[in-house]
Amino acid sequence: MKKFTNSTFSKQLVKKVHKIKNMKLLGFIMMICIISAGIFMQSCGRYDDTDFNTSMPYLELSNFDGVSLSAYDMNVLEKARTRMDKYVSMKDGVFQTSLKSGEQINISEQLFSILSNTMEQTNRQILEDPTILSLSYTPRLKSGVENGENGYSSSWFGYTFHLNNQTAKNLASYLIQGAIGSSGVTGILAAVGKLSKPVAIATTVVNSYAALIGESISNNNNGNGVSITFYSVPVLIGSVSLPTPFYSCSPR
Repeated sequence: MKKFTNSTFSKQLVKKVHKIKNMKLLGFIMMICIISAGIFMQSCGRYDDTDFNTSMPYLELSNFDGVSLSAYDMNVLEKARTRMDKYVSMKDGVFQTSLKSGEQINISEQLFSILSNTMEQTNRQILEDPTILSLSYTPRLKSGVENGENGYSSSWFGYTFHLNNQTAKNLASYLIQGAIGSSGVTGILAAVGKLSKPVAIATTVVNSYAALIGESISNNNNGNGVSITFYSVPVLIGSVSLPTPFYSCSPR
């Protein structure tokens, strides 16, 4: 039988105490690591998916009356839409976004609501007629239309008509002269848009903003034509349904 002296017992007791202390210290370190990893993953989940960048200028509509947008606000809407572009993808034949709020890309919730509802309306149109996506189906996808040609492309926010220099001049002239509904205007839109839904939306916008669009085309045509984007309709803001869709015009 092994005998334990007081000295031996004391040494073993000290070892056990150190071992317990080391285990507690190791457990404490592991707990800190787990908590830190959780915070890091949560942070990544929040910021990797979105810019959440307040260094970008905050975007909001200046004086929206619930019915139509001023030229200034149309430009703001276009900038907000550009920010949202990279967070939109296609899944199961329709568009979706990873964004949950306007705050994530530093735009107002009103703008976010307009863009989100525009995408929902586009999805409804796609389900009704999948051929809408026959030319393009991803955000900001190049249309493949050269400057000297007319063409059409679709996206999550609506439809873009690409007009060459001469077609842009002709359409601007018709609209500035007030030739709404003329064969010249409808002929151009039908020839470029081809599909019934894009042509119908473009016609609605043109009839509502004829002179304004005509001037916008003239101001943006630098000799290469213009691209006119017609947002899907109707756009809902709360319970308000806008009677007239939005548009934007830019040089090609």
